[in-house]
Amino acid sequence: MSGPIPGALGSLSRLTHIVAQANDLSGEIPTELGNLSSFVWMGLHDNDLTGEIPAELGGLAKLQRLYLTNNELYGEVPEELGDLSALTNLWLNHNYLSGQIPQSLDNLERLSRLRLAGNRVETDDGTYGWGEAYTQTDRDTAITAHVERLGHYLIGRSPFNIKHFSQVAYDDFAAKRGAMDFWSALSAIEQALWDIVGKSLGVPVFDLLGGASAADRVRVDATLVGRHRKSR
Repeated sequence: MSGPIPGALGSLSRLTHIVAQANDLSGEIPTELGNLSSFVWMGLHDNDLTGEIPAELGGLAKLQRLYLTNNELYGEVPEELGDLSALTNLWLNHNYLSGQIPQSLDNLERLSRLRLAGNRVETDDGTYGWGEAYTQTDRDTAITAHVERLGHYLIGRSPFNIKHFSQVAYDDFAAKRGAMDFWSALSAIEQALWDIVGKSLGVPVFDLLGGASAADRVRVDATLVGRHRKSR
């Protein structure tokens, strides 16, 4: 599927699920979806949706799962999402969201999975790479802050000097006292740098890391991209 999500879906008062991931949906998320009072599951990840997350989604009292990962969403996470008392899963990682994680999310007693940590590193010539930080519930704020602060150490450095950057980050930023938050953030940045190097050289990253196995295959963890995305 492609094109925008029809706002008319918001008039379907008995609709409970929308699962439309890994398509080519574009445009903004209609505010009308906030009218779906019976809604329990929204899966719109792995598309090309843009714009801000509608604050109106905070009115979906029965919503349990909200998946918006891997889009082009920007702006701050609406404070109103903290009103989703039934929410158990919130995945917003790998967008262009900014600002702080709303404190209202701390009030969601049933929220067991919160995924916000992902990063994009971009060079002066526009080449960019993606990385994903390992995270746990209640750790996203600290890990995201580490990624943001470590980013200052990247400015002016070559993306090819990955090992040197990692050593500088450990010696100077972490003062040789690395913990989970630091290593999770650093690994995300390293992944993004390897992605940039592979794109710059026109080779897959696994060739830079020693090549595939004798069977010409390599195991990967595909949590960062959709099942059949063409360009991520």
